[in-house]
Amino acid sequence: MQREQFSLAHKYLKRATELSPEDPLILMQYGVLVMEEGQFQEAQEILQQAYMMDDATAEIVFYLAEVHAHLNLL
Repeated sequence: MQREQFSLAHKYLKRATELSPEDPLILMQYGVLVMEEGQFQEAQEILQQAYMMDDATAEIVFYLAEVHAHLNLL
């Protein structure tokens, strides 16, 4: 994704989480975007929330592990 598209994606995914706060896949996508922006602590909190809602989705586990690696938590 091009850098200028990040702010637009951030805006829409943030709004999606507000409209569907109980949807772990939307939270996961938002967390991944936040992680790509380099905000690892915030991404960890978002992805942890998604994991608490759905601990069986492999993608959530994968991205949570990735952000933990960035934060040296592994």
